[in-house]
Amino acid sequence: MSKVFRAVGVVAGVVSSVAAFVPGGQLVAAIAGAVSVAASIGAQLTVKKPRVTGAINNRMIGGSNPMPYLMGLAFSAGAQVVDEGYGGRVDKVDNPYSFTGVVHSCCGPCDGIDSYLVDWNTVSISGGAASGYYAGFLFVGSQLGQRPEPGVLTPQWGGCPNWGSAYKLSSMFATGWSMKFDKKGKVYAGGQPPFGIVGRGVRVYDPRLDSTFPGGSGPQRVTDESTWAYSRNPALHAGTYAYGRWVNGKLVFGIDQGDAVDFGAVAAWANVCDANGWTVNGTIYEPVESRWNNLKKICQAGGGEPIPGPVIGFSWRAPRVALDTIRAADLAPGPLGTTAMQGWATRINTMRPKFRSPAHQWSDTPADAVKVAAFVTADGEEKSEENVLELVTDVDQGAELTLYEIYERREAGPFTVTVGPRLQAYGVGDSLTIAEDCELWPVEIVGTVKSRSIDPATGYSTLELIGETPSKHAAVLGATGGVSDAPTPPAPGTSDGVLGNNSDPFGYVSNLIGTSYAVGLTVTATDSSITISDHDRSYSDREALTPVDGVVISSGIDPATNYYGYYDDGDRLGGAVSWQVTEDYFEAQNSVTHPDRHFGFYITTDVVGGSGSSGGGSLPPAGGGYNPYRPVDDS
Repeated sequence: MSKVFRAVGVVAGVVSSVAAFVPGGQLVAAIAGAVSVAASIGAQLTVKKPRVTGAINNRMIGGSNPMPYLMGLAFSAGAQVVDEGYGGRVDKVDNPYSFTGVVHSCCGPCDGIDSYLVDWNTVSISGGAASGYYAGFLFVGSQLGQRPEPGVLTPQWGGCPNWGSAYKLSSMFATGWSMKFDKKGKVYAGGQPPFGIVGRGVRVYDPRLDSTFPGGSGPQRVTDESTWAYSRNPALHAGTYAYGRWVNGKLVFGIDQGDAVDFGAVAAWANVCDANGWTVNGTIYEPVESRWNNLKKICQAGGGEPIPGPVIGFSWRAPRVALDTIRAADLAPGPLGTTAMQGWATRINTMRPKFRSPAHQWSDTPADAVKVAAFVTADGEEKSEENVLELVTDVDQGAELTLYEIYERREAGPFTVTVGPRLQAYGVGDSLTIAEDCELWPVEIVGTVKSRSIDPATGYSTLELIGETPSKHAAVLGATGGVSDAPTPPAPGTSDGVLGNNSDPFGYVSNLIGTSYAVGLTVTATDSSITISDHDRSYSDREALTPVDGVVISSGIDPATNYYGYYDDGDRLGGAVSWQVTEDYFEAQNSVTHPDRHFGFYITTDVVGGSGSSGGGSLPPAGGGYNPYRPVDDS
């Protein structure tokens, strides 16, 4: 089933959201507080897009960092709370240990960590210890932010100053990164690389899972955060943020709207987001951002807008069913008029989504422009804007939301009507049919309410509506977006090796290669092939051995012939190196001409039909046996 038909099914049975539901099932009329025109803020406020601030991919460092709030699934470098170097002198290195603690989100407990990134590479962490390149040099502790937190992030190496058992960071989703600088292996030669997590953020309230909410079923309660659950649904995050986040009876994040949130609208909108597969992913901050702008950012990810007022409501883009008809008999004294179409500057036909791309190091990334060809033809030119979606991480979702933006700017109207008390219950986000006898449009037309104000003396409502073209939903839902190819980050340790090697004296690395040797190497040969085993390489500047893959060489091998095996590996990474053989002893040796060359072995292949032979591997300079500096006697 296509998205548009799923969405139609979701909204077809949704009655107008005219009331806010609060704990215990109490129904509060949405118009109860809207007793004056001043209490309702018009469309000029509600339709403005959120102010763009840009994603923060770097670790936030400062004495008074803003509070992060992680939603959905997203990368977070965190806000630093401690960064200490310590350890005295170890292995000829002063203060080789560092401990960096960062907070990824307030309002925990959060849901968990999907992966750890160092220099934009995924690093395996098991039991707090890294494997691979960073094994023995990186340890990461984490906490989800329980209330209170039972433990504390503990540095891997003792003695860290300015950190102790009192620093529990209760309610904070946080990680502690312990690193050890290694002079020999040059780990962290370039300093601390960028690091962070891909984490699952805060839990939210879902009225659909609350059995005390009309139509809901489940254990969740809006007043008890311990019953809430992890979700990536934009509508649920918008409702939860508007309600406010409380810890120990104190508001710590969000809008303190409490009971005055239209959770009926939240539930209906959440169904649409689920049907469309729309999610919200990213971090917002307080107090650097206004709370209203943060709420607009969250709503934007779900194709919606918040509606200010005594009761915060929500409007969202979706196929809608007209709930009533405005006829001439419903018109009341007051503003009445039509603008045939929105202004030339507003009616753009091309937009380029900009979303937070996981493949592009979670940065704000421009996607391919989306356009409506019929609009371009009608305008005679491309009229383009950028659409920044800071909390969207899916390129297709970005394309759909952006197409909705284009279509909405081309709708007929706005239409302004003043109606009597019969239509007083309808508000922002509701769709109404404007009958032909109102003489506002040549034919009957469906419009969506963008703003409403009520005259308390007469009970008359002034509505501003924008035309609603049903066919646009089929064109929007299911659209796909495109984006440029993502860069491939360098392998772990690449920058360390480059920086370390380039700072070494001339010939230093070549000397390390020339004096290195194989450990556990066995070499056998037939009359037409040479088999090299998997083994390790020992370098004098490294404590750990470097694994090297073996191989079978069968091309160009002659019987009863002396061969010398070698490979070139200037970065000393090991692994699947390119083994070569030569009959020239000097060609196989490390030299000024071949500074990256690793001598491996010598062997004489067997005579035709022989039973096989074995050879010698490289040995430590004082290890006895074969001397790589003297050719063997071919006689």
